[in-house]
Amino acid sequence: MKLSRLAFETFQTRDLITHLSLRVSHFAPLPALSKDIFSTPSKTADCDGSLIERLQNRLGRQAVQGIGMQPDHRPEKAWSRCTVGKAVALPHGAQRPLWLFDTPHPIQVSNGQLLLGNQSLLLQRQRERICSGWWDSQPIRRDYYHAKADALRAWVFRDLDSGIWRLHGIF
Repeated sequence: MKLSRLAFETFQTRDLITHLSLRVSHFAPLPALSKDIFSTPSKTADCDGSLIERLQNRLGRQAVQGIGMQPDHRPEKAWSRCTVGKAVALPHGAQRPLWLFDTPHPIQVSNGQLLLGNQSLLLQRQRERICSGWWDSQPIRRDYYHAKADALRAWVFRDLDSGIWRLHGIF
């Protein structure tokens, strides 16, 4: 019923509607307190697990997707959109931020200290070196670090060729 309401929420017509039909491919158990399609929805918690379906109905199927891995070490090329629920875990326990910038942002360096705005970034000692892409004329040579600034957890890298520091993502 909730999905049907969402589907009709933006539907407009000047024609007189005389009947409705609903086609389904599979059935789920009917909740005990079922209402008709035109009644006001209750404010109780959603226990039927249809959040993704509701979001897709409201925003469109292409707007709600999962993230899948691609066989490429370069972070900007190592993911793709996929069907929700089909995401694959990262190999070797690597941690990647949920928010990865399309273009990494430059980080200021002052007196040997990395600055993001007016906040100092504290790097973790452990680094992840990524050297890849030499075969397709888009090579990268970077050392990635997890960094902290107050409540911000960031993913930063130092370009090994230029020495420039950049912010690539936020956890």
